[in-house]
Amino acid sequence: MLLVKGAFPLPSVNQIIARASVAKGTVYLYFTSKEEIYLSLLAQYFDGFTKGFLDIIEQSEAGNLIDNFSAGFIEFADQQPKAVYLASIVPLILENNVSDDYLIGFKKSLNASSQEISMAMAKVVQSERHQEIFIRFLQSYSLFLASWQHCNPPSHVRDLMHEHGLDGLIYDFSVEFKAQMHRTWVDLI
Repeated sequence: MLLVKGAFPLPSVNQIIARASVAKGTVYLYFTSKEEIYLSLLAQYFDGFTKGFLDIIEQSEAGNLIDNFSAGFIEFADQQPKAVYLASIVPLILENNVSDDYLIGFKKSLNASSQEISMAMAKVVQSERHQEIFIRFLQSYSLFLASWQHCNPPSHVRDLMHEHGLDGLIYDFSVEFKAQMHRTWVDLI
């Protein structure tokens, strides 16, 4: 709950412990670092992300799949900005302070979700190019994170940019992301 309601940056372990009303030792029975806590939270978000995307894909036809797919990403960002923020810092921050076993478990879960989503997409468009669709999904996900992060700087950065006439550096995330998804998928779907 602290993660959902709190402001950026992420809460410290002590803030999480205080909010959860548990002893520090109890938390560290389950997690060895705050990064493991955040990856665990992100894994829960990914479960919802995957279910939501599978629902979107299953309700789509080949002709509207990419529009629906793009809208799914945008809706997720609108509804779960903390999850997108967490996902954005996984490679540079969160993965660097977890055990190898924990990291492998997390990556296996991501792989399974990505495979499931890409297979569902292949089914809708009746394609046997599963590996290409899988790679394109990963590229779309990466573009989503990078674009969202670029278009959603911290408020003090946004204010500073505005004060110095640099608003033009931030584009309309929804419009440009949808357009890029069509360019990304044009030869496969």
